[in-house]
Amino acid sequence: MELSTLNAVIPTLPEGNYKEDNLAKQKKLDWRKQVLNNKRADYGTVALLDKEFELASVERRLLEVDAFIAALTARKAAL
Repeated sequence: MELSTLNAVIPTLPEGNYKEDNLAKQKKLDWRKQVLNNKRADYGTVALLDKEFELASVERRLLEVDAFIAALTARKAAL
């Protein structure tokens, strides 16, 4: 919100220290926005990988449980 306000106001300001200060503030806010967007993108990737790993782990456990149940059923039938 502050960045959009600065983007709208800066072109209307007369040349001088006040305009330069606001241009510096605008650059800092642009940089901060870019950093936050990069962090969000990185976190999204990491979170996706974590979820995929968790899903693969659960699928593997289900296969092992199915094998265990099959072994129990076979043992029960043998008794």
